[in-house]
Amino acid sequence: MSRRKGFASLSVVLLVTVMIFDTLVLLSIPPNPSDSVLRAKFIEIAKKYNIPSVILMGIAYTESGWKQFDANGNPIIHTNTDGSIDIGIMQINSTGRSDLDRLKTDIFYNIEVGAKILDGKWKITPAIGDSDRNILENWYYAIWAYNGFSYINHPANPTGRRYQDKVIDNIAKLIIGDDGQPLWTPVSITKPDPSKITNPPSYIDTPTPYHFGDLYQNPSDNARIVQANTDLIMPTNTDTHLQFLIQNVGTSTWSGTIFSNPYSAKLTLIGENVKVEKSIPISNRVQPGETYLCDFVVNIGTSGTYDLTLEFFNSNNPFGQRVKSSITFANFSILDQNDITQNVSNYTINLNYKADLNMNFTPYLFVKYTNNGTVLSTDLIQGTYANGEIYFTFLPNFKVPPSVNLETYLVFSTSMNLTNTFSYFYKANYTLSFTPVDGIVIDSYPNALITVDGNNTNLTTRAFVPLTLGTHTISLTRDGYNPYTLTYNYSGFDYVFSNLTQSTNSKPQASLTNFDFQKLVGSDAKFVNVLVSAPDMNTTMFFMSTSKMFSFYPASVKGQGVITLIADARWGNVGNNNGSITFSYNGVKNAINLTALVQVVGANISTNPASLTVRVPDLISFDVILNTNTLLSDISFTVSYPMQNLEFVSYSSHYLTKLNDSITFTGDVSNVQNGSSILTLTFKAISESTNKVIINFTNVSTTNGTNVYSTPLELTIFPVFVKPSKVTGITLMNNVSKVEFSFNESRAGSYKIKDYEIYRNKKDDLSSAMYVGATVATHFIDSGPFEQNTTYYYWVIAVDEKGNSSDPSDTFTVKPIIFSDTKVNSIKLEFYIGSQNYYINGIQMKMDTAPIIIGGRTFVPVRFIAEPLYAQVVWKAETKTVIIALKDKIIELYIGNPLASVNGVQTPIDKDNPQVAPFIKDGRTMLPLRFIAENFGSVVLWDNSTKKVTILYNSSTH
Repeated sequence: MSRRKGFASLSVVLLVTVMIFDTLVLLSIPPNPSDSVLRAKFIEIAKKYNIPSVILMGIAYTESGWKQFDANGNPIIHTNTDGSIDIGIMQINSTGRSDLDRLKTDIFYNIEVGAKILDGKWKITPAIGDSDRNILENWYYAIWAYNGFSYINHPANPTGRRYQDKVIDNIAKLIIGDDGQPLWTPVSITKPDPSKITNPPSYIDTPTPYHFGDLYQNPSDNARIVQANTDLIMPTNTDTHLQFLIQNVGTSTWSGTIFSNPYSAKLTLIGENVKVEKSIPISNRVQPGETYLCDFVVNIGTSGTYDLTLEFFNSNNPFGQRVKSSITFANFSILDQNDITQNVSNYTINLNYKADLNMNFTPYLFVKYTNNGTVLSTDLIQGTYANGEIYFTFLPNFKVPPSVNLETYLVFSTSMNLTNTFSYFYKANYTLSFTPVDGIVIDSYPNALITVDGNNTNLTTRAFVPLTLGTHTISLTRDGYNPYTLTYNYSGFDYVFSNLTQSTNSKPQASLTNFDFQKLVGSDAKFVNVLVSAPDMNTTMFFMSTSKMFSFYPASVKGQGVITLIADARWGNVGNNNGSITFSYNGVKNAINLTALVQVVGANISTNPASLTVRVPDLISFDVILNTNTLLSDISFTVSYPMQNLEFVSYSSHYLTKLNDSITFTGDVSNVQNGSSILTLTFKAISESTNKVIINFTNVSTTNGTNVYSTPLELTIFPVFVKPSKVTGITLMNNVSKVEFSFNESRAGSYKIKDYEIYRNKKDDLSSAMYVGATVATHFIDSGPFEQNTTYYYWVIAVDEKGNSSDPSDTFTVKPIIFSDTKVNSIKLEFYIGSQNYYINGIQMKMDTAPIIIGGRTFVPVRFIAEPLYAQVVWKAETKTVIIALKDKIIELYIGNPLASVNGVQTPIDKDNPQVAPFIKDGRTMLPLRFIAENFGSVVLWDNSTKKVTILYNSSTH
């Protein structure tokens, strides 16, 4: 594309957004992932670190509002008074970190680091209750510690931040994401009594009532429609394509195997005495947040208006919305009156069709410009219909080449707002050749009058304007907008686009201001398309919903676009529901007000809550709710439950009585208001179950014969929780240049022991201790670094396979014996080939890997050379590089490379044997001993009779 001046250069940017419709939103908003993607990623990472996902999501929302980048695309940074910074979605503090660039740019890495920090805080803060990680109330101290486990956050501090209370308050809120779904299911976590929390905090009982997280739940399926067209008119006896763009808004990935694909979409059309069903597999792998285009091909033989239902299935199990709409099929034919190959004058494309349809409608043509299989641009064209003739007249929305292929899709609709998810009944291909003619296509947003060299052309953008070679003054004018003038040097055909700017701040507009979705039942969903227009294209409009029942797609529009509004009965309340979709431009707001009526058919008995997770021996209380749109009098039903898992305790009701020696209830409910409780039941969990436990309502009958449907209560029952036992018997084994100790095995509780985590501090304070490492064995070696004459405090915590941790061990103290070159100038190291024993100044030590000889050269693990000499060692895993620094010398060695770098100079490790190179053995980096020692000024001696290598180093001379 040729380089242009002024507003012509802006057309390059617009061309990208017009040519690639699917990327329009991505190009116009900051690079934060969608909330659907983030929700799934939070759940994935939270489960990896055994954190209830709502805890991790609530912290992220409190820290950054679920944003890694600001409106300008820059990472969110907070600068602290100590000069450190907090970075990204989890606001990771920069102190002591070397991964700042990745924390700024990689949002998923930022979340994982935050989860790892939170997991560490859980393990070192005092226990709450039984330390069950799946009880949300038990995370109070860990959330507190994420922001600093100090008095500033103590709930009894009258001037404190109380960070953890803010997180818990946010978790209780209903916050709608950009996919129209709640960011999480709100939970009112019970806060502890501030008066029971000591300073510093210590053990407290779990506050009640307590709530379970999702650590032991499987991913769930959920789907919604995000884009389709309404009020369509299609011909009978014709293969018709009905397209729907759907989105995975669950936490599972839709995918099949080589043997089967369980996920599918089903379309049902019901007309007068006609029913048509069509199922198609969801053939692609669709991850949470991703969209999928369903293309149903149907051929209807009978005219009329059909009720349309779109459903989603995993095997035979329905999930997600049940989408409701309608479509009209009519008896008409279409005749294409266009030549397959056409010469186009003045870059104005004309297409003509005949249709024998006696109805009011608007014809639409979705066009796709291609060249050698490459899509150059797409456009949606509105045509005219009169006396059986359909006309489309339009200009390309980009700088077309001399010849182009035009792919077209035709449909009729009574709606004025169609989306690019385009259902159609006729497809055609044309080859267009554009006759060279002097002039350009001028386009703008919004439309404007065109003046050239002071002469009114009587043309409105988009239009072809004839020009002669040379310089011209082009002006665009529109009421309420600043005039735009360009000095344009014309040398050949071009496409020029301009974005006009407002002279006064106007309100963004919508083609609808109020809409009633009317009645929805069960999991029904309905949708409507609305044209939304901004005054100009300088800023993106973002949408928000005031109700979880009403969602929208896409999340933003730049300039003008059609958004799809969806009402989902699953998120509504029985009865009337009101909400609005709000949007603003440059601070000027507008809204689309929405209403919907959610009804039940006949009567329904359900429970509140609909599901519970409990633990033996919890008491379980719930209400039985009656929803009805029919007048009922007497009702009778039996409560059935598995007696091996549950024990009936009690009931209470103003309407029903219990029959003797059974759990059958009967009574008059004629005065019960719709959606009210008619019964409260209490059970006790007496035995766990690996499957869902169901409390059901059977033998339901009414005196007037009304059908009453029942929805059971689902229970997940866990056994009595037992955490791992406290680690005891810590015994020092070695404290020379390292700290090696053993301990007794922890007794497993409810789950198997996974490993033991070790924490170290220079003071007796576990809450500020440093995580040193983990071991699956009952001994551990800490190689430091250590400071001389310093006492260190250690704690060992057992962790089970579900991430639950034991109480910390009693504090274990040790003072390592450290050789310092200020007191021991001469260091003598002795290594024996094949032996793990070695000596430092005559003191026997032990290595975990013995020295070996390869290619006539001795190799030893790097730290057993470096640490006695007080050299610093850095390992770079990404490049497999070992860096060793001692005083003024820096040596870099590379795994598998016979060349090393000594103070930046490439040096052969062994000039006589180019095969000598560092390698990794049993997880240990093995380096050539002589090369390292001699480069640091040591003397290396070899005793062949004893296979001993001696290194003599004097720090005062080197």
